[in-house]
Amino acid sequence: MDTCTKDSILQARTWILGNADSSQQAWYVGQFLLYRAANPDASCRQRLHVLYLMNDCLHHAAKKHATDIINALQCVVVAILFLAKQADSDGTYRPKFEKVLNIWEQNNYFETATLEELQKCVNSRDYYQSSSVNVIQGNIQYSQQLLPHLLNPQQQQQQQ
Repeated sequence: MDTCTKDSILQARTWILGNADSSQQAWYVGQFLLYRAANPDASCRQRLHVLYLMNDCLHHAAKKHATDIINALQCVVVAILFLAKQADSDGTYRPKFEKVLNIWEQNNYFETATLEELQKCVNSRDYYQSSSVNVIQGNIQYSQQLLPHLLNPQQQQQQQ
């Protein structure tokens, strides 16, 4: 996921759709993507790659009626887009955000309320001061606290 080649996106999407076959597994995938995007060292481009991977997963999940993965991604998409946009200080990537958001709107991948939040995130300068940001930051903190333990269970067992 560090490179955004067609092959790396394909491999990651294939793994995700092949392994996230329950709502719990899909939830973990969504949380992992949020965790990756929330990494303080992640560049805007890397966060955009996460959005591209999500887009590919959504496209194929919709074809397969894999609602678990769609629902899991819906839970984290606003936070991930928020992080990506926040890292785009000069607006270089804004057209790319708009393009992905356009695809999601045209294909109705998410509920109306989620799409509206995504639009606000991309288009509003004041979005960073809205009450939504508190919820997003809470989701990010939760992901950052939970996932290290899930990604390294041996370390957790050693501490017990």
